[in-house]
Amino acid sequence: LDFQRIIFEEISTASLVFGSNQSYFDVSPNGSFIAAVGYNFQGGGNKELQLFDATSNELSSLFTLTVSDLACSVDWSSNGEFIVVANENNEIHIYELSGTSFTEKGTGISVDTTCLYTAKWSPCGRYVAAGLRNGDPSKYNLIIYEFDGNDLTAVISEKIGSDYNTATYELDWSVNGKY
Repeated sequence: LDFQRIIFEEISTASLVFGSNQSYFDVSPNGSFIAAVGYNFQGGGNKELQLFDATSNELSSLFTLTVSDLACSVDWSSNGEFIVVANENNEIHIYELSGTSFTEKGTGISVDTTCLYTAKWSPCGRYVAAGLRNGDPSKYNLIIYEFDGNDLTAVISEKIGSDYNTATYELDWSVNGKY
């Protein structure tokens, strides 16, 4: 609990980097890095993916990547090698950690939806679950993708609810990765 309090205090100081609008972050499984996405108003309003060093008493930026669309979630794979980012343009992108920087894997995937809200790695690191608003009762709002090390392929789609407004804003996998 004390560790989480300290991280949140440090992240609150990062608001100077991202301003007061949407920003999301996730701590790497080994606790060494923080991946954050959001607007950088000091840098002219760029939408950015940033990597922070979480091993010292001060949160320092190691890497910044300007991205084309504002992200709505970021999540580390369980082995700490990859992050998945869902953005406002209804795309999912995978980035690989290379030392202290990120390299995009593949070209990303467009999701046929009105709003993509989140993407999360499975505990085994082989699958990514995406939560979205279907916008149409005949469409899905939970999609599971398989990651082959480079690209994502849809393997399961599920409808949750049956109206135009049903949405999956947040999701998480069971510890064993089956659900």
